Amino acid sequence: MQYVLGIESGTSGTTAVVADANGRLLGIGHNGAPLHLGDHETAERTRRYIGETIRAAINMADLENARIACGCLALPGAASESAGWIAAVVPAESVRLVPIALAALEATTLGAHGAAVVLQRGLQVVARGPLQSNVTVGGREGLWPESGGGAWIAYQALQACSEAEDGLASPTEILPLLLQYFEVSSPAGLAAALTPDGLLASRISAFGEIVTRAAASGDLVARRILREAGGELAGMVAAAIGRAGLTATAVPVGIVGDGFRAGRFLLRSLRGRLRRTAPLAEIAPPEAPLAVGAALLALEALAISPCAARRAATLQSLPRIRG
Repeated sequence: MQYVLGIESGTSGTTAVVADANGRLLGIGHNGAPLHLGDHETAERTRRYIGETIRAAINMADLENARIACGCLALPGAASESAGWIAAVVPAESVRLVPIALAALEATTLGAHGAAVVLQRGLQVVARGPLQSNVTVGGREGLWPESGGGAWIAYQALQACSEAEDGLASPTEILPLLLQYFEVSSPAGLAAALTPDGLLASRISAFGEIVTRAAASGDLVARRILREAGGELAGMVAAAIGRAGLTATAVPVGIVGDGFRAGRFLLRSLRGRLRRTAPLAEIAPPEAPLAVGAALLALEALAISPCAARRAATLQSLPRIRG
């Protein structure tokens, strides 16, 4: 019997699962430590955390001496291009590095048709239709943030605060919340707090939470930003599933990432606008952990294709790893 590892590592921690060639899930490990790609010390710590997580999954599966044919490591989009050094810690004969969006697609569809959305600093949508080829929209990050992504929300919030301070737009509760979060007393102090590092990933997440808090308290500016983000996101999802030939099909659309903590205002706008172009799309979190999606991608690397029996085996064994 061949065995595979699926590992997903991001800002919220690392999860690893072990599966066999039939798609059955045999063990899981989790570590809440975030992924770090910075200096040597934090990089070594990350390698240690990932190794411990993998060993926990292998121990649960009682496969300490088994041959692991392939391991698939799912990382945030930018990290997957530069983190080959992490692969050395994966105890498998071959290792595949993929963006988290691909693991999210597999965790949502288990190899069938559908789409997944990853909303973090940036924004990426991946869909797979009848031709079994993946369609990707967004995911550029860097200096070209997608409209509706975490960085876009942060910049919109800063712009709204700047215009309110200058008397060019309505006041917003976002500003006092930002000042409180960054422990400064003025917009000038806020600007200094964001320099020279700029909007780092951890701060992007903080902006999303702050805009969400302001929206929940009734702030109209914050609600507008989140509604516009949901509309932009709906356009990207519609484009992806349209290109995949799924517009008129009932398909799952898995939502993943810290950005979806923005809650009802963003999601309501997303669902409402998407209903006009893809009324049969069903938006929900993925059916399985993203590490399961990575394990299915490891099977794919071994030329073990998804099928109804394998999907059924994965679903039936999900309770085993969920406890």
